[in-house]
Amino acid sequence: MMKKTPLVALLTFLCVTTALAADPPVYPLKVIENGRYFVDQKNQPFLLHGDSPWEILWRLKKEETVEYLDRRAAQGFNAVLVNLIPDSLGEGHPMTPNRYGHAPFRNPDDFRTAVPEYFDHAEWFVREAGKRDLLVVMFPCYLGINFTWLDDLKRNGVAGAKAYGEFVAMRFKKYPNHCPGISSRRNSRSSSSLTATASMVQTMIT
Repeated sequence: MMKKTPLVALLTFLCVTTALAADPPVYPLKVIENGRYFVDQKNQPFLLHGDSPWEILWRLKKEETVEYLDRRAAQGFNAVLVNLIPDSLGEGHPMTPNRYGHAPFRNPDDFRTAVPEYFDHAEWFVREAGKRDLLVVMFPCYLGINFTWLDDLKRNGVAGAKAYGEFVAMRFKKYPNHCPGISSRRNSRSSSSLTATASMVQTMIT
């Protein structure tokens, strides 16, 4: 029986080599006219091949982050998916500080109290990813099942949520490799929560 291992290895090598040899995408991405997929500024289709280091912005220091980004770029990844602000703190509120001791807000009940140093580090991350032609799909706040910011958005109201959306947009719109993302695994029946979330998202993408 013929062994298939050498053939598989050869095909794998050719696929990886071809991916690495391809021209890097020209950001920002855009949606093709038929709405079915992304293309770059040269209208080249963009197949998202991403990793999801969701907590990297507060779990790792800069030197550790650089090592991670270098490795993923060398492996042929073209995107990373991250949360902008923490989503867990043991059994408590999602106010975990980053490795430099900065939490995202001075007061989590007021999204207008952002700590500049925390978001400076997030901007640094986007720039470093861009140096390696990596797209950063960044979620402004976790809206999942546990340790979610959904209740905080409700307490902030439309004005606070909109202010946070404007703040994030102003911080990151200058980076062509930044792409805002939003998702939720929690079904909120609160109209005020949904309205606040919608205000934040609308502000970020307009």
